[in-house]
Amino acid sequence: EAWQEFCKNIFIIMPRQSKGSLPHNASVHAFRGLITSSARPSYLAAQTLVHEGGHNKFSSVLDVFKLYSNESGEMYYSPFVEDLRPLQNLFHGIFAFLQDIHISYRLINQVQEIQGLSIEKYINKLVSKIEQALNIIYKNAILTSHGKQVVNGCEQALNLASSFKK
Repeated sequence: EAWQEFCKNIFIIMPRQSKGSLPHNASVHAFRGLITSSARPSYLAAQTLVHEGGHNKFSSVLDVFKLYSNESGEMYYSPFVEDLRPLQNLFHGIFAFLQDIHISYRLINQVQEIQGLSIEKYINKLVSKIEQALNIIYKNAILTSHGKQVVNGCEQALNLASSFKK
């Protein structure tokens, strides 16, 4: 499913240099269908592709719907980058990392190379960061009806992901 969606929405993958042992991946809000990525092992490339595809998709959501009515210059702590970011970045992080969680659970059971890697630890760290970001949004965002729907959908996706463990 993820591959079909990716092929439908991403048209250009621009290669980038890694940052040491860390991947260097990004999406640009103004360029739908483009992602950048450094080289990754195949099983982690799947994570990168769905994560950046998630950013692409969420950029379109932000173009169409107003999710909150806070002042545009307000900054909030982002557990994803451990720095201050605008609310839209928290929403982006939640949505994109939910993609990581869902694909990671699927990879655990289907990709032999992953056995022995601490994917569960990675997932648990992401769940914690998403929960922190959702709490920051709940405490600070003046959500519109669309924003409430998005937050509710993200919570449902997070709950669904936790059911994969069982």
